[in-house]
Formats: sequence, structure tokens, C-alpha cells
Amino acid sequence: MLLQSTAVVRAQQRDTVRTPVVYTSVPYMPQPGVDPAAYLVKNIKLPKPDTGVNIATRMVTRFVVTPDGKLSDIRILKSIYPQFDQEVIRVLQHMPAWTPGKLEEGTPVPVYYTLQVSFEFR
Repeated sequence: MLLQSTAVVRAQQRDTVRTPVVYTSVPYMPQPGVDPAAYLVKNIKLPKPDTGVNIATRMVTRFVVTPDGKLSDIRILKSIYPQFDQEVIRVLQHMPAWTPGKLEEGTPVPVYYTLQVSFEFR
């Protein structure tokens, strides 16, 4: 029984080592390599609604800025419409690298980042 318990603990320790900690706040937060609003406006391709329709809405995204500055685990926290969601995810996946978040000693670490995306059609 003791041998079996030790094996389970070792397996759990290995799993813990493989799962990196993703920070929600660090002394040096990630910074985008380009202006996110300008980048999204330039690269998002959506059909325009019928003339005379005014739409103003906002979606909320969350992703991880990895230690190498790439975006991963992109999720939509507040959805507008599936087609909009998919397009924002597509564009964020191709966004230029960010300056990663860093701990006090300067070590780059993965950090969650929340970004609001506003849409306005007139």
C-alpha cells in the first residue's frame, strides 16, 4: 500500500512540473508590439450590415502572452456573435509578438491578458 501511494505522489509531482504557472499580474506586464486597436481595425474582415443599421457592441477576449511574446489560449469571455468571435481569434493568432510579462528579476513568464474589442457599424 505504501509503494502504491508513493507512485501516485510521484505521478502527481510530474504532472505539476509540466503545468506552467500562468500569472494574472506581474511587476512588468506584457506590452503589445503594435497598437492593438489599429491592428484589429486593419486586419479584421467582417461583412458590413445592411445600410441604415447602427450597431455598437463590445466583446471581451482573454489570452496568455507566453514568455516568447506569442499569444496562446485565446478565448472569448463575452461573445457578440460566433462569426465575430472566430474572426477576432483568427486575427489575434497572427498578431505580432508582444513584449512578455516579467518577474521582478526580469524572467519572462506566461501572463493572462484581457482585451476588449469594440465594434461600431453605421
